[in-house]
Amino acid sequence: MNRRISNIYLVFTIINFIALGFGANLKAQNNDNIIDVSQFSSYKLLWDNDVMMQTDYYYTQGLGMEIILPALEKNPLNFLFFKPKGFQSVYGLSIHQETYTPTIIKVQEVLIGDRPYAGALYAKSFIRSSNYEKKLFINNEFDFGFIGPNSLAGITQYKFHVLSDNHLPLGWANEIKQVPVFNYNLTVNKGLITDEFHEVQALSRIRVGTMYDDLSLGLTYRVGLMNSTYQSAGENIYLFKKFQAYFTFGPQVKFVGYNATMQGSPFVTDSDQYVILPHQVERIVFSVKSGITLMYKNVGASFHLNWQSPEFNGGLNHTYHSFIFFYNF
Repeated sequence: MNRRISNIYLVFTIINFIALGFGANLKAQNNDNIIDVSQFSSYKLLWDNDVMMQTDYYYTQGLGMEIILPALEKNPLNFLFFKPKGFQSVYGLSIHQETYTPTIIKVQEVLIGDRPYAGALYAKSFIRSSNYEKKLFINNEFDFGFIGPNSLAGITQYKFHVLSDNHLPLGWANEIKQVPVFNYNLTVNKGLITDEFHEVQALSRIRVGTMYDDLSLGLTYRVGLMNSTYQSAGENIYLFKKFQAYFTFGPQVKFVGYNATMQGSPFVTDSDQYVILPHQVERIVFSVKSGITLMYKNVGASFHLNWQSPEFNGGLNHTYHSFIFFYNF
């Protein structure tokens, strides 16, 4: 098992070296508010957890690494996406591990009526595009990987709890069995109010595949010193401001069709596996995200708090934090 943990962290390390070895400098030009982001490169480290809320359940941890490189314009997976004319685009890859547990992890038994254990490990290929004149941002994503024991989420959580001298998670033998992940996600963001210090954006997102099937609608409000989302393909690019600092607030409503991290494979019915049944799924889920982003030249970080209403009958509200460190080349 230790060897398998080493392998997953080796993948994360390789992504680091790719980002550091092939990063290019941003060549931005201001020509009637059209910014050339074609040479933009960045590296991001992502960490989600609920430790600050003093809880340890539901979506309890997420790890991720992301790179954006001009060379990824030639990524063969890009044929899956549409690139609208007149839009500036950046191209990237990322890898993610997600960990889900019930409210009590100190017991080995299945907790009927609670969330099942689940782990996901998947890669993401994406194109992010924006148009300043139309005040539009489009994010195309394709996820591929798996849910189940090979995600190593249970082993990772166990090791973290050993290192932090915390109580050990004992129920991972009951986790959701192997599910292949193939998911297409499309986000469209439309600017309603945009000026130098404020942005109000309408957001819609649809996810279709073996992991998530849902539709989200919401609003995002940004205020502070910042670049326009529609000048920079949604990235924190060093354009005109050496220092950026802004606050983000965004409520959303999600209409849920299927969630494999709770329900298991949409194609296999396994009576020996504990899952959330269709009639137990909450079909409408509300969430609120708020946080702050700070950036000086090419280095920055974001911190957000994420609140979510129950995902299944009898479930609890849940809050977790997200931390993103980013470095632009």
